[in-house]
Amino acid sequence: MAMTMMGTLALVYGRSPLFPLQVMSALLLGDSVLTNPTPGALAVGFLAHQTGPTLFWSRLLGFMVGYSKAPIDRTKALLFGLLVGTVAQVIDIYVVMGPSQQARNGHNIWAENVRFPWDWVGHLVFGLSMGLFYLWLQPREPQAGGDAGS
Repeated sequence: MAMTMMGTLALVYGRSPLFPLQVMSALLLGDSVLTNPTPGALAVGFLAHQTGPTLFWSRLLGFMVGYSKAPIDRTKALLFGLLVGTVAQVIDIYVVMGPSQQARNGHNIWAENVRFPWDWVGHLVFGLSMGLFYLWLQPREPQAGGDAGS
C-alpha cells in the first residue's frame, strides 16, 4: 500500500515519493515531520505502518483464505483482497485515524494530506495486490502430459 500511495501522491499531487512516509510519521511524531522530514522520522513511519496495519490486514486475508471451504481461484482471491482493502480503508481511515488524530494532534493529518479518492485507491490496490500475491505464492500444478522424469 505504501508503494501505491508513494507513486500516486507523486504523480497526482506532485509530492515527493517519500511524502506518504512523512504523513505516517507525522501521525505519531506530529506536524513537524511534514515540513522537516529526517531519515529517523521516516523510518518510524515505515516501521509503524509495516508492523501495524499492513501486518494486521495481511493476516486477515490469510485467515479468510485459510478458513475458506472452497478452493481459492483468481476471482475469489481478488474479491477477498478487495474486501480486505475496503474494510482496511473504513477501519483505518474513518474509525481509527480521524478520532485518534483529532485527539492527538488537534486535526486529522491524514485527511488533510491524502484526499479522496486517493486514500481509497491506495487501500483497494493494497487489497488487490495481496490477493494477487497470494495467487503468486501458490504451488503450481504439474502440467498434464509433462515429463515426470525431468
